[in-house]
Amino acid sequence: WLSDGWNLFDVAVVVCSLVTIGISVSRQGTLLPDTCDKGLNLAFVRTFRLGKVLNNTSRASLKQLLATMRGAIVATSAAGFLVFVFLLVFTLLSKSIFGANFDFCQRCQPFAEPFLLPISVGGYPIAIDVPWGVAESITYGQQRVCACNATDSICVDDPYAPRAQEDPACLLYTPRSNFDDFWQALMTTFQIFTGDRWQFIMYNGMRSSGME
Repeated sequence: WLSDGWNLFDVAVVVCSLVTIGISVSRQGTLLPDTCDKGLNLAFVRTFRLGKVLNNTSRASLKQLLATMRGAIVATSAAGFLVFVFLLVFTLLSKSIFGANFDFCQRCQPFAEPFLLPISVGGYPIAIDVPWGVAESITYGQQRVCACNATDSICVDDPYAPRAQEDPACLLYTPRSNFDDFWQALMTTFQIFTGDRWQFIMYNGMRSSGME
């Protein structure tokens, strides 16, 4: 029985299900699933059991197709490993160049007149009458409202954010795609490799270098 790889895969699926149940019980104290629980969920592994059904099919053409797909995956594994090595090399290179340097002043466009805007400070809602403005778009076309210094057109609303040494009024903004630590640098480099909105990373790098 243990000589069949699919039987071992079934054992792995059962173990993953038990691990998921154990995590659910330890966090919620119940066996019932919680749709709001964002913890580890290994139930998706059961989806791969579809391969067992396809493997046991009586159609010779389908079996031949599956065998060809397995052979292609094995044949291209060396190329995938080489791409992963290149990804690690460029990740380390990018981290050494841009690490802890990928931040810039958050620019903004002030509104015509100041107005009261309710915000939460320490859990208590308050209203502050300041020159609010629209912060510049950093990634994915998203914008936010910030307390805007109309003279310098920079956001100054976060008292805990780091400030630039040459301009204490400048609120330094670190974009989500950065190279401050290895894992974040790996994800950012992978994003560049896939070409997914790589231009925003380039624009943020230009802002960090003082190139507007």
